Amino acid sequence: MALQVHWVKCGQPPTWCPFETVDLSNVTDEGVYVIWHGAPNPWTVRVGLGVIKARLEAHRKDPTILAYRQHGGLYVTWAVIEREQQEGVENYLADLLKPLVGEPLSQRLTDHGQFTVWIGAGALGAPHGGKQGSVHGDRASRMNHAWRGCEPESPGLRTN
Repeated sequence: MALQVHWVKCGQPPTWCPFETVDLSNVTDEGVYVIWHGAPNPWTVRVGLGVIKARLEAHRKDPTILAYRQHGGLYVTWAVIEREQQEGVENYLADLLKPLVGEPLSQRLTDHGQFTVWIGAGALGAPHGGKQGSVHGDRASRMNHAWRGCEPESPGLRTN
């Protein structure tokens, strides 16, 4: 069974959320998030997990992350992920997106398992024509999911 993920966008029409000003007052979810800087050379700044509102509010005060706003602004998206799957998903994204800030959870764990995820053409994780990637994490070791839902047009979610 595939792990289906919905990445949050803001506004109408939906666009990627501005990191520093997105309204978090009604966000009560737990999951994973990606923060990235914009053009001219967009790149992932931070990947993380946990209570989305609390984590993003803390990152809004982090001068290391805020320093990247000069590169075309900062953007954020998040996805609700079951707690027992968050570590594997965070590690997979950190390995794939190579964030500029933060240590992937896999480097903080001592009991490494493996979690298989698929990256495909058109959307990360499409199992047809996709390629396989691995994630390390203790609880993630018991899972094998297809990853779907990352829109590749997002500069912060690119895979190259």
